[in-house]
Amino acid sequence: MDETDPEGEAGTGVVDGGTHRRCILVVDDERMVRRLICRILEDAGYDVREAPDGREAMGHILAHAPSLALVISDVVMPLASGHDLAAFLQRNYPALPLLLISAYSPEEVHDRYGLPAPWAPLLRKPFTAAELVRAVGTACAGGGLPPSAGGTDA
Repeated sequence: MDETDPEGEAGTGVVDGGTHRRCILVVDDERMVRRLICRILEDAGYDVREAPDGREAMGHILAHAPSLALVISDVVMPLASGHDLAAFLQRNYPALPLLLISAYSPEEVHDRYGLPAPWAPLLRKPFTAAELVRAVGTACAGGGLPPSAGGTDA
C-alpha cells in the first residue's frame, strides 16, 4: 500500500493493506445495469451490495450503514428515486458519500427532476469501467459533504 494513500490503494476497494475491502451499495432499477456495475466494482476489489430501488436501499442503509463506504444510485427509479435517497442520506447519514448515475446530463436531471443532491457528483451513463472505478475512488476518498455544502456537480 502506498504511504500517500492511507485509506486504500488508489482506484481499488482494498484498504488496510489488503485485509479489508470497502463496501458499496449499488442502487439501480435496471437489473442488467446494476449487475454490470456490481461486477466491475467486484473486479476492482470492492465488496458490493445491491438494491433495485431507493426504498430497498434505505432499508439496507438503516441496517448496514457503518459498513458502507459509498452509495451509488441511479437518479430515475420507481418507488423511491435517487432524489428521495439523496434526501434520506442528507438527513440521516450526511457523512456517507453518494455518487449519482444517470443517462441524463446534469442539465437534464436538473430541468426534469430538480437537483437531487447538489453535493453529490453525477456520472453520466454510459460510462466505461475505468471511469466508474475512478469516480468511485474519488467519491470514497472525499467522503460525504455536510447538508449545507454547495457543489453543483449534479
